[in-house]
Amino acid sequence: MFPTHIEDAKIYDADNNMELIGVATVTLPTIEKKKTTLEGMGVMGTMEFANETNIENMTVSLTFRGITDKNPNLLKGNKTLEMRAALNFYDSALKTYTEKQFRAVTSGMTSSFEMGDIEISSTMSLKVEMNLQSYKVWLDKKSKIEIDVLNGIYKIDGTDLRQTINDIVG
Repeated sequence: MFPTHIEDAKIYDADNNMELIGVATVTLPTIEKKKTTLEGMGVMGTMEFANETNIENMTVSLTFRGITDKNPNLLKGNKTLEMRAALNFYDSALKTYTEKQFRAVTSGMTSSFEMGDIEISSTMSLKVEMNLQSYKVWLDKKSKIEIDVLNGIYKIDGTDLRQTINDIVG
């Protein structure tokens, strides 16, 4: 079974009774691990190691189709957003299509709020970028990714990759 396309998707303000925010395109965060460079005597050159559970700043980017009554609220403090999508999957053995739920929840503060251009007979784009404290992803109601930078949480497929570290440092 493999994914074919997104059938439908919506973005909600999770801090405000799951209120629909507007029509948007969302670029989900890149999870980039911090790196440590190994160099010196006994090493032929340099080598970079990815730190297992330390990550660079995560951002989510949203492009709305213009300003609405709701999206300026993204400028107010820490915001939690929930993106839901119906992903279409094709099973080549059974020759059938099925939908699965994709959910992503981000929590963070807006770092940029770009109103865009005003032009006659044109659409208006509102671009928002948020720096994230936490990021969670579910597929078919199963937890796939859970990262909370300030609370030392780094879980992939339900496995807590920071458990030993958190036990050591308390």
